[in-house]
Amino acid sequence: MTPLRRLLRAAVLVVGGTVLAGTPEAAEQQTLKAAYLCHFLSLTHWPAQNSPLVVGIYGTSREGEELAALLPNKVGTLTIKVIRLPLEVQAWGPVDAVYVPSAYQAQVPNLLRQVGAAPVLTIGTSAHFIDEGGMIGFLLEGNRLRFELNLGVASRKGLQISTRLQELARTIRR
Repeated sequence: MTPLRRLLRAAVLVVGGTVLAGTPEAAEQQTLKAAYLCHFLSLTHWPAQNSPLVVGIYGTSREGEELAALLPNKVGTLTIKVIRLPLEVQAWGPVDAVYVPSAYQAQVPNLLRQVGAAPVLTIGTSAHFIDEGGMIGFLLEGNRLRFELNLGVASRKGLQISTRLQELARTIRR
């Protein structure tokens, strides 16, 4: 069974049993975010593919901790290492992707400015994440989890996002 299938099976178990974020809906949403994140990683090409691929979870929030716990250490042929990132970007080591939990929406513009031109896939949940310079932004439409892409930013930073992922996006900025 692939790690993604295990993650989706875990989603059923999490929603049916232990609740991560207080409600079954919140637990299901976290599990879906983890599954989406796995797809984002597997369908993105970095200028220099690192192994393992380092995924940083920004700050210390319940949402970030839950997401980190759900991420597998392998997606297809990719090996993934999940780390927690301090709030000071200058204290970060090398990272390939950063997830910014909703608790840190106010820091998004400054965080993205500090990441600069580095080829770091940025994923967030704030309402205007891709407008502020993020690459992939989660959003809720009713009770459905969707995402938006900012291909212009990804391209300028040397990242290539697969057309398969582009086809699934609700909105694409170029």
